[in-house]
Amino acid sequence: MRLQYAVSSLAVLACVASLPAQAASDPFFPTFGNAGIDVQHYDLALTVDPVPAHIAGKATLLVKATANLTSFSLDLHALTVSSVKVNLKTASFNQSNDKLTITPTKSIKSGSVFAVEIAYSGNSDPIADPTAPDGSGVVLGWLTYGKSAYVVSEPVGASTFFPVNDDLKDKATYTFRVTVPEPYKAATNGRLLNVKDLGSKRRYTFEMLQPMASWLATVQVNQFKVVEAKASGGIKVRTYATSDTTNEAIAGFQAAKDMIPYLAARFGPYPFETYSSVAIDDPTLGYALETQSISVFPKDVFSSDFVSHELAHQWFGDSVSVKQWKDLWLAEGFATYVEVLWPNRADKAGYDKAMLAIYNDVKKNAVGPAVVDKPEDLFSDRTYNRGVMVLYALEKKIGQPMLFKVMRTWATENRYHKVTTADFVDTVVRVTRNKSLRDFLNHWIYDATVPTLPGTSASAIAKAASGASLPTLVESHRR
Repeated sequence: MRLQYAVSSLAVLACVASLPAQAASDPFFPTFGNAGIDVQHYDLALTVDPVPAHIAGKATLLVKATANLTSFSLDLHALTVSSVKVNLKTASFNQSNDKLTITPTKSIKSGSVFAVEIAYSGNSDPIADPTAPDGSGVVLGWLTYGKSAYVVSEPVGASTFFPVNDDLKDKATYTFRVTVPEPYKAATNGRLLNVKDLGSKRRYTFEMLQPMASWLATVQVNQFKVVEAKASGGIKVRTYATSDTTNEAIAGFQAAKDMIPYLAARFGPYPFETYSSVAIDDPTLGYALETQSISVFPKDVFSSDFVSHELAHQWFGDSVSVKQWKDLWLAEGFATYVEVLWPNRADKAGYDKAMLAIYNDVKKNAVGPAVVDKPEDLFSDRTYNRGVMVLYALEKKIGQPMLFKVMRTWATENRYHKVTTADFVDTVVRVTRNKSLRDFLNHWIYDATVPTLPGTSASAIAKAASGASLPTLVESHRR
């Protein structure tokens, strides 16, 4: 059923009831996000023609009003709207400065839940990445390469392919119905419900019933070869490979089937129903991205270390997501921890050597606080390397078994919710029953000067620095 047309299942309605109302806008990106609304569910019917890059969409949104509304807005970039309906009645609208402003025929009371149907179309037109230096050419959103189309939106690119409340705090559930020409295949977030043969085209329907931040929404269209396996517990692991994807790369992606039970044993059950990896042939894509339940990888990045980083994000960054971008270390520091842990899971000495090499680099380069104060630092060593050192320093203080207990509690209690750095500090103090850790963590998270690593001699750090190269953390070099 679709709430007349939009909502795909009773499970969606259950999720809707549990999602809290949100205020709009993050200080880092104040022009994105919209006041007065909290989107509960997106139903996106998209017809995608990769060549030329064109999309025709019908987006149906289930929205809760968080204020009395005579009009409201959504983010939408370079796509032309042809009609809007609110609760099945034609509404007036206008488009300006990447905002779609909608005026319904009747005002909407705060607390009301209403449906918005928007028909739109247009060509691929990505936006400049606001975290990258001016003139860098790094772009976000709906992108094309050759005869393929793909989406990478972190932090604010979702409006390039659907009308959205592009606010970090406004998590919603999703249904995707993507129609593509033969012999193309489509892949998006969530569980694949069905594939319908339409003659010269096929429609792929996916459903993401776990709340998702808008920047994690993705659509991938290419002539994929699909490789499937299962992790223990029945989690389906799928790889979308291109003709340029090597067998070695496919094996690297499929290693997720072994990682899922390993991580689940330490951090709690895998948060979603499936996990996929998608290979992107575009040589200008220089980083991997943890789009929810379906990670995106550049074609030359396929090692299991990198796969472990993106997979870890499904717990830390996707399921447990940050409330404000400044706290991104809660995603990147945690995923980097797993990226070092996984290849050294049976080699404690190798694990410590790799961590000490990162610490030496952080100390030598005076890497600043893990919580950042401007968007240009979001993908810097502050969130990745200083972030992982917060966890490693805590591990040195309380031991790895207790750290795993903290991380599991964190992932379990905050499943599908949004968090802050202060929340993490509170969790550590509560789980360990050690109030002195509050001051310890605050130094590691916020001090401009890198603290001294507990229980480690200067000679051990120097030995690690000379005997091991710094681990290659692919995301930290995305900018």
